[in-house]
Amino acid sequence: QVLAVCKRAGLVKLGRVALDGTKVRANASRRKAMSYDRMGKREAELAAEIAELEARADALLAEAQRTDDAEDARYGADRRGDELPAELARRRTRLATIRKAKADLEAEAAEAAAQRAAELAAAGSPDCGLDESGLGAVRSHVREAAEFLGCMFGEPDIYGVAGRAGTSDHPGGLALDF
Repeated sequence: QVLAVCKRAGLVKLGRVALDGTKVRANASRRKAMSYDRMGKREAELAAEIAELEARADALLAEAQRTDDAEDARYGADRRGDELPAELARRRTRLATIRKAKADLEAEAAEAAAQRAAELAAAGSPDCGLDESGLGAVRSHVREAAEFLGCMFGEPDIYGVAGRAGTSDHPGGLALDF
């Protein structure tokens, strides 16, 4: 009987079945075992639970459809509202935008540096307190750079060849220490 019920429920496929007298330990609970009358009651309970769950699911789906319709009206049928702006949607466009922003920043920085250099040049060679004695025998263009940078950044202590305790790691006169 058990095998026949299982077959009708689609739980087993009858092929070769061998039965012997082996006793198998089982856990047949009295509260889980059902009589025919109890099956009818449980069937009605489950049907009511399923009907309630289906009603809740229908309400959720209806709410989702209302939200979807409202978003379609607001953003368009094929859009969600959280898309990237059109100019950032493709990698090439994003790359071009990044490169342009980078070039703009570099141009602004160069313009500011040129303006500052022009202001310093217009003011002449101001005495900003630069101590040139520590420069030593640096090349002329390195001396000019030291004067410019020292005045620009307010750094009076700049060293060149043998500027620090008679030793130098710039013997060619092509570098400065701040």
